[in-house]
Amino acid sequence: MMDLDEAKQFAAQNFPKGPEKLAARLEIEIRESALIGCDGWVLSGPAGVMIRLNSAASPARRRFTLAHELGHLLLGIPSVVGESVYDSLKSNNAEERQVNDLAAELLLPE
Repeated sequence: MMDLDEAKQFAAQNFPKGPEKLAARLEIEIRESALIGCDGWVLSGPAGVMIRLNSAASPARRRFTLAHELGHLLLGIPSVVGESVYDSLKSNNAEERQVNDLAAELLLPE
């Protein structure tokens, strides 16, 4: 995996397709399907990494969710299954704020 600084540099070089290109470079499988009660999640195991996105969400919301789940992976912070983007944005949890900050950097680097 990349460290945080490498991910930010990658995003800056590949904007506006940073999250998608980063997932491809890290060989992360992305699948979309209807999900109830959440916008997406990430699973990591011996067979690799997969991010699942809610196909019913708008394209912008799916893209943020992709960046958010990549943030969980890059920062080593476990994902909360069943949480929506709106839940994570309202969270007072310091780790979720870190994940959202990295997601923002991937979507719109300084």
